[in-house]
Amino acid sequence: MNRVIEKSDRLLMETLQRGRQMSVDQLVDGLGVTATAVRQRLDRLVAAGAVTRSEVRQGRGRPSFLYSLTEAGVESMGNNLTALARAMWNELLQLEDEIVRKRLMDRISQRMAEAFHGNVSGGTYAERLESLVQILRENNVVADVEVVEGTSLPVLKINGCPYPGISGPDHHQICDVEQAMFSSLLGQPVRLTECRCHSAEGSCTFSPQTEDAPLTVSETAIH
Repeated sequence: MNRVIEKSDRLLMETLQRGRQMSVDQLVDGLGVTATAVRQRLDRLVAAGAVTRSEVRQGRGRPSFLYSLTEAGVESMGNNLTALARAMWNELLQLEDEIVRKRLMDRISQRMAEAFHGNVSGGTYAERLESLVQILRENNVVADVEVVEGTSLPVLKINGCPYPGISGPDHHQICDVEQAMFSSLLGQPVRLTECRCHSAEGSCTFSPQTEDAPLTVSETAIH
C-alpha cells in the first residue's frame, strides 16, 4: 500500500484496530463525525487496500457492511519492527559457531529474495536490474542504475544505507546478505565493488561478477 495516510484516515484506522469489524454507525459514534465523512474516508481506504468491506445480509432488507483493516492496513499503522530487527541481528552476530551464523544469514537472504521474486521482471540482467531498482524505490530505498565506462553491464547503486544501526565500518555482514539477495533476484552473481563506508559519495555499488566489471574495492577493504 503506497499511500500517505492522512491524519483523519489514521484516526479511523485506529478505531478499526480497537473494534476489529465495525459498521459505519459504529465508526460515526467512535469518531464523532458525520456518516458522510466516514463513508468518504472508508472509500479512500478501501481503494488504497488498507480497509476491506464485508457484506452482511439480515432478512430481506438492504445489506449492510462491516469494515476491518487489511494486513497492509495493519502494517501501515506503524510498528516497532526496526528495534526488533536490530536486536535480533545483533544476537545473530554474537553466535560463536561461524557455520551456524553463515547458514542463518544465507537463509535470511533467501527469505528476502523470495519476498521480491514475483515482482522482479525481465528476461535479461539489465531489464531485471531496472525492475529491481523500481521496486527498491517503492520500498523507500534510494537506488539507481548506473552505467560504468568500460563495462558492458550496468551496476546497482544504493545511496545511503537501508539498514541504519545494523551496518557500519566494522559490520559488513548485512552487505553479504544484500549481495546474495541481489544475485538471486538478478539471476547473475553480483559483488559489492564500492562500500559507502569507504566511499566519498556515501553509496554502495553492486556490480555483475564478470570480467568486464572488475572489483574496485578489495574484499579485505570491505570485509
